[in-house]
Amino acid sequence: MLRFAYFYGPDSPLILEMIKYVRRGWAPIFGAPDAFYSSLSHDDAASAVVADDEPLRRRELVDSLVAALDVRPPRLPPRWATKLAGSLGEGMACSLRISNRKLKAASAWAPKYPSIRAGWRPVPAAVEESSKMSDARSGMNA
Repeated sequence: MLRFAYFYGPDSPLILEMIKYVRRGWAPIFGAPDAFYSSLSHDDAASAVVADDEPLRRRELVDSLVAALDVRPPRLPPRWATKLAGSLGEGMACSLRISNRKLKAASAWAPKYPSIRAGWRPVPAAVEESSKMSDARSGMNA
């Protein structure tokens, strides 16, 4: 059975919002900074991945996005804020460490990005390019 983690990529609404908040100095990720946040690019999901090779803790995830965006480290919400988001916040705050070891052992599959740390690098440029293309299409339709 395949189990997917949190998806990321230049067209992910969640990631676009996360980028906006991190640039403003806030990290919209509930839960303890040292809890795990398993993630994968949708390109790797499309190739039937289960999880990244290197799940990162939430603070590491945010720090890797900060490095990709070249911005100052944002503040993570306090633990008590998780309850304000109800069951969604509680679910997002869970520390999940998902392995892709069995899939890799049973197939020739390997992720393009072993972790979101490497996967973040192309995202800002792809988001900017996607935004330019969207703006160009909007101008053509005006």
